[in-house]
Amino acid sequence: MSLERVALAISALALALSAGAVSAAWSNVTAYPLSVSSPQCLASSTAIYCLGGSTSYFYDNATYYMNISGAGAGQWVNGTDYPNNVTGQSCIGYSGMAYCIAGENVSGVINATYSAEMAGNGLTGWTALASYPINVTDEGCAASGAHLACIGGWNASGYANDSVYYTNIAANVFAAAVVAGPQPGANVTGGINPFPANLTEGWAEAPQYPINISDESCVGSGGYIYCIGGETDINYTNATYFTPIGTDGTSQWTATTPYPLVEENIGCAAYSGYVICTGGYNSTGYSNETYYASLSDIGIGSWTRLSDYPAAVAGPGCAVADGTIYCVGGYGGYSYYNSTESLGLGFIGQQAPTTAPSGNVISVGTTTVPTTTVNATTSTKPATVAQASGGQSYLIYIVVAVVVIVAAAAYLYMRRPGKQGAPKAGAGAKQPGGSAP
Repeated sequence: MSLERVALAISALALALSAGAVSAAWSNVTAYPLSVSSPQCLASSTAIYCLGGSTSYFYDNATYYMNISGAGAGQWVNGTDYPNNVTGQSCIGYSGMAYCIAGENVSGVINATYSAEMAGNGLTGWTALASYPINVTDEGCAASGAHLACIGGWNASGYANDSVYYTNIAANVFAAAVVAGPQPGANVTGGINPFPANLTEGWAEAPQYPINISDESCVGSGGYIYCIGGETDINYTNATYFTPIGTDGTSQWTATTPYPLVEENIGCAAYSGYVICTGGYNSTGYSNETYYASLSDIGIGSWTRLSDYPAAVAGPGCAVADGTIYCVGGYGGYSYYNSTESLGLGFIGQQAPTTAPSGNVISVGTTTVPTTTVNATTSTKPATVAQASGGQSYLIYIVVAVVVIVAAAAYLYMRRPGKQGAPKAGAGAKQPGGSAP
């Protein structure tokens, strides 16, 4: 191959890598005020709100918010404290309100539930709601529209469970249950309470999850709830399940495309019919791999690998605002992190560039029913150690720069004086001392 063709090929590779780096690389933004693992993060159209989590020395009740605009992310600002110093609660947002369920404080596992307004000055006006039916922590909660369900979690005895409860957070039904404990069919705030006969103080029991589970990551989209990975009583899993959710709660769960890694405490968020996940933990260590997949009424699609998260962590709190996913904090085995990392999602719905080491899409099937995969080693919880901040990975930019330099050098070498256009002897060129034929 000629040097010119080599130069052109290298230049094309450089352009492709540059495009992938721009559209699928994490960027570090404003540091979170605390080094924390497993904060709960929610998003409105103009802000990210985070609360709770565990630090190296206590459970936290601080809440913070960060405004998002066309100019990017602002500074983190303190909001109204959560009513409990707690970790392991699960929070979701709906119609400008935040709802947080259960968790664990210094006294043990709790079932308290609260709501707050997602306001311009942070999470404000925390209000007690109908308690969750069981004391639990590290459950997975998700909502699609006004329908909220919570799945599994560690119970007060320290075991994962398969319970599923749901509620309707529209028309103040959820809040009214605290005061009146409405019965099935009763008139509530001008509407009919939709819960069936197994109503318990605003919560209704739904079909059980297929396995005992905790620390799974659940998201809602298009009238369905999808749960990913997690930890059973003794093992980790990459199993994923989904179910429709509506006025009558959830129905039977269906197995769908397993996650590429066997992990718990993965940071996931849904956006525009897709789910984006990063980080996680199993007995072999912590992960920085990032994947995304489509969500539909037939389950989770094939997982595609994106650029690695800047640090290998479990429990980053992730939420999407203005077409960008923001992930906060996490724990990496020796350090709690306070970094806030962002990834633009402009590639969603298109052919996403990947910056995975292999450069290939990782596909694990689409609608086949998988066999649950678990890690055979007994799981342990991460220990508490000193804090640190996360860093930014610039490897992709270094690679691009090196490739561009090599391409330029090859091009200049080819074009140096005395080489450009030199004819070959015996191919119609004039020979020394003679004349052209």
